[in-house]
Amino acid sequence: LGTLFLRRLVAFGVARMSTQCQFLSSSSSEFVTEEAAGKWIEGVVGVRLDKGFAGSLKSGVVLCSLINKIRPGSVAKVSESGFAMKQMENITLFLRGCQEFGVKKQDCFEAVDLYEERNLDKVVATLECLGGLCQARKVDIPAFGKMKYATANVREWSEDQLRAQKEQDTGTMLARGSAGFMGRTEIAKGNITFGNEHAGAGSSAE
Repeated sequence: LGTLFLRRLVAFGVARMSTQCQFLSSSSSEFVTEEAAGKWIEGVVGVRLDKGFAGSLKSGVVLCSLINKIRPGSVAKVSESGFAMKQMENITLFLRGCQEFGVKKQDCFEAVDLYEERNLDKVVATLECLGGLCQARKVDIPAFGKMKYATANVREWSEDQLRAQKEQDTGTMLARGSAGFMGRTEIAKGNITFGNEHAGAGSSAE
């Protein structure tokens, strides 16, 4: 009985730890709340989420407005329909816009997570990633979230700089090609001389 009880206790502990790990992994920060995410959206879009967090976002209209504020033109056509299919489509278009902006697919919630309120923690975590990426890219909107991706240091080149670099590269390649050709010529001459000396060809001595 003692051994069986211990096994059950260990199993219960492992199961509980697994549940806690899943909860923590579903949200990038335990301090970010639906209220905080909602107030950020209100500040960016300029509307009141008077139906609560999920109730105000589930149509996808506000989310499409959000991504269009961040990255204009992300969603070309937003449906105002009350049909579930159209609202889910709005959410999907928002998520696509997030990914095109740079949020990784694995950090994006599924449309049903919001529409059916299956995983609102994941919705908040996605918004946190989006807000952090906006800060990293210096988008002129209220600050929210934290950046979790490494950003590349991309250099912008003018046409004159690109042209000069191309000419320099071409000159280097021509110089290398010329040097290589001369080297092969010298080697070839050496081989011919070497061969003639051993063969006796080209010598007038008798």
